[in-house]
Amino acid sequence: MWARGDEDGHAWVTIADLTHANGEGGGGVVRTTARRVSARAAEEVFRRPVLPPGTLLMSFKLTLGRVAVLGQSAFHNEAIVAIVPHEPALQPFLRLVLPAIVRRALPRAALKGATLNRATLEGLLVPLPSPSEQARIVARAERLRALDEEVTRARRRESELGARLTDSVFRDGRADAALLTGRLATLVDRASKVRPFEQAILQLALSGRFSGGTAGWRSHRLDEIARWAGGSGFPREAQGHGDRPILFCKVSDMSLPENARRVVRTVHTVDAATARRLGAKVHPAGTVVFPKTGGAIATNRRRILGRPAAIDNNCLGLVPDESCSPEFLYLVLRAIDMARYQSSGPVPALNQARLAGIVVQVPPRAEQADLVARVDRLLELSAALEASLTRAEGYEARLACASELSLFTSPAGESRAPAPLR
Repeated sequence: MWARGDEDGHAWVTIADLTHANGEGGGGVVRTTARRVSARAAEEVFRRPVLPPGTLLMSFKLTLGRVAVLGQSAFHNEAIVAIVPHEPALQPFLRLVLPAIVRRALPRAALKGATLNRATLEGLLVPLPSPSEQARIVARAERLRALDEEVTRARRRESELGARLTDSVFRDGRADAALLTGRLATLVDRASKVRPFEQAILQLALSGRFSGGTAGWRSHRLDEIARWAGGSGFPREAQGHGDRPILFCKVSDMSLPENARRVVRTVHTVDAATARRLGAKVHPAGTVVFPKTGGAIATNRRRILGRPAAIDNNCLGLVPDESCSPEFLYLVLRAIDMARYQSSGPVPALNQARLAGIVVQVPPRAEQADLVARVDRLLELSAALEASLTRAEGYEARLACASELSLFTSPAGESRAPAPLR
């Protein structure tokens, strides 16, 4: 009674096929089935015409209320019923509301393994808004479904990025598994958890876990591997020029898109004469700068000067010596929570003496480039994961907000009394 090939006989729909049709990308349409029945089965077993494409199907045994529309002509098994509304325009609305109606018709305890019969099916009461209201409800539900699919895709992307990040940590970093136990999805399941995970990566790297140990590394105070780069006042009358040869970096310049890691452009620039007049020292490319006063300290921004630049007095910098590359110093400073080193007072300010005393493990210069490259790969994956989680959380928030709105809220006078399914 079974067809021999994919093109023989007729499609035969089961509950599993309904489930597959409602999966990602299925759109609730049965386009393929796991099995097909022969022409002989159609004549001797089913003894009725094959159902045409577009027919609404619903499961009513064991798994109740699963619905889909036929995308091809087909027969179905005994756990499924075909529903042909008297008014064809009702089908999209019935497809939407029938699962909820079935769930409400039976006690929750009876849903698992329950079976509806013809009398029960025909007695189900269906709310019937006006045709215009039905269309509005269906359109809103489609928007919710699209949002739900976006959440699913974003979460899958987040899972893939998380797996790649975990693999990279343990393969490239040879990190201690005890520090990153379990799946990344349980460690980093929200965008707000990505930054602490990045800090864990930096701490592992700077403690030698990504390099097979710290043999050959040397301990130094921060002020032993770099000298301070101070800022200067930048009066308003000296500002407003964007075409001068010397960059003048302010905290706000660190947020420019092109300055994500290296400062290559500033809103304001000066010439050598203006720098001398202001007493502004021009610091070399490779200086690592960061905010030193106010609430900007908590943002933990770090940037490497990509060109010689002066910095304003809300910034502070460190110029690495020959033992330390700018990129390695950037990682060291990125691993430090600057908020822990600010003095108390009405306006927070970094305590330079406390920062200077931080002890840093410094690998030989030849090893620093490889370590920085490894960490950069991990941080790139981490940034992509954060972006993916942020998108997923946005979709979830929109979906939750939309779901709180009743699908069945109708303008006054547009509702009709519930009607039996028959």
